[in-house]
Amino acid sequence: MSAAPRIAFALLVCATFAAFFVAQELKSTPPLVQHVTVTPFFSPNRDGRFDRARASFDLKRTDDVTVTVIDRAGDEVRPLRDNTRLRARRRMRLVWDGKDGAGHTVADGIYRFRVNLRRQNRAVLLPQNVRKDTKPPDVLVTSIGPLRDKLPRPELFPNPKGEPVRVSFRAAGHHKEVLVYRTDVRPLRAVFPAPIALADAAQRWTWDGTVDGRRVAAGTYVVVVRVRDQAGNIGSSAPIPPRL
Repeated sequence: MSAAPRIAFALLVCATFAAFFVAQELKSTPPLVQHVTVTPFFSPNRDGRFDRARASFDLKRTDDVTVTVIDRAGDEVRPLRDNTRLRARRRMRLVWDGKDGAGHTVADGIYRFRVNLRRQNRAVLLPQNVRKDTKPPDVLVTSIGPLRDKLPRPELFPNPKGEPVRVSFRAAGHHKEVLVYRTDVRPLRAVFPAPIALADAAQRWTWDGTVDGRRVAAGTYVVVVRVRDQAGNIGSSAPIPPRL
C-alpha cells in the first residue's frame, strides 16, 4: 500500500473518532431550556377542573425570554412573556387560559409553547404538546330494562315480575357514576344521597330497587349515567335535573 492511501485511511479513522467524541459531548451537554413540565391537556370551561394550561422551565444560562403560545401550524396564538430576564436555574412558570391575544377563546386542538432566547439568538419549542379539549365525552345507553328498551327514558319500577333494573351503556372516560331520580313527583327527587361510583371499565349497572336496604316506593324513575374524561369534561346520558 502506497503512502497516499495509508494517509487517507488514517485521516478517515481520526475523523470517525472525532465525530464520536463530539457526539458524546453533545449528549452530555445540558439543553438550553431545562426541567420542562407542561400539562398535557386542559378544558377552560369554568367548571374548576383543569381550567388552565400550565408550563414551567429553567435555563442553563441567564437570558431575556419571550414565550409565545403557537398552534399546530406554528402560527402565533398569544404571547405570555415579553423580553423577560430569567436568571440561570430560576424557574419560569406560565399559565394560559385558552384565549388568543385579542381575548377570544381559541378552538380545541393541539398547542405548544415557544421560547425565544434573545441573548443567544435561539428559539426553542418546549417538547410537550398541550391539548385544549372542551368537548364532553359521549355517553350512550344501549339498553335499559328489565324490558329490552334502547331509550334512556323513565322506567316504571318495580315491574310486575320484581326484576331489577339493568342499564347497559358505552362511555369512554373515567370517574363513571350513576344517578337515579324519581320523576313522577314535583320537584324531581334524587333517590340516592350521592352518585354511585362505578369502575372505569364498567359497561353495566344493576339496581335492585333498594336504598340502604329499604325498597323504594313504586313510581317512575330515570337513570342517568355520567362520566368524566381526562381533561375534566363531564358527559351524561340524559340532562341531570337541578337539585331543588
